Amino acid sequence: MLGLLFAWALASAEPPAVRRYDFDADEVRADIVDPTGELTSGVRPAARGQLLHPRTSFLSELVRSADDR
Repeated sequence: MLGLLFAWALASAEPPAVRRYDFDADEVRADIVDPTGELTSGVRPAARGQLLHPRTSFLSELVRSADDR
């Protein structure tokens, strides 16, 4: 009985109205302010260095390849 009442309540509930906001005509300006009220800008550097370090020299492989010929 309780399940039937619950199912009826769900079936009779109307979906919430859809709200649409249009901000296309508005000009939005913003500043980033820290808790002290000072303007902050820029990107913080990463806490760690690079995880991958690409090699810049392949001289040993080049010499080995020339010796093989």
